[in-house]
Amino acid sequence: MLARMATSASRFRWINLGNAWQRLPEHGKIWVYIPVVPGQEPGVGLPLPSAAYPILQSYLDLVIEGGLEYSADYAREIVASTVDWSEYWLNDRPLARRPWVYTKHYAAIDKLLADSVPQFKDRMHAEPYAAKYLLQTRQ
Repeated sequence: MLARMATSASRFRWINLGNAWQRLPEHGKIWVYIPVVPGQEPGVGLPLPSAAYPILQSYLDLVIEGGLEYSADYAREIVASTVDWSEYWLNDRPLARRPWVYTKHYAAIDKLLADSVPQFKDRMHAEPYAAKYLLQTRQ
């Protein structure tokens, strides 16, 4: 579950749009989406990835493709500022063995992740993932 929360530009640092660092607009609403655990404040008590709740490649694709719309530097900054990477990483892309069919920037995303995140090597397709972690999810 995600909570949509308004925030102000003063809470953010400069962002890199291409090769020119620019401030966010001073006025207007900026919305952030923060994960929520039932009964907790947004962003508090979030579980780490596990066999039952892995990092999903489809979600990473969505976030990193959004960053690439601004610039490769911004996409790198997104990855570099992300914490708690995990060996529990499921490649759930549609047609994961032929990513070019549905994921326009799959090669750039995979290169960025491979160059920046050591756990990228642990990413698995659905069948090997299920075979490896099935017993862990039943405990």
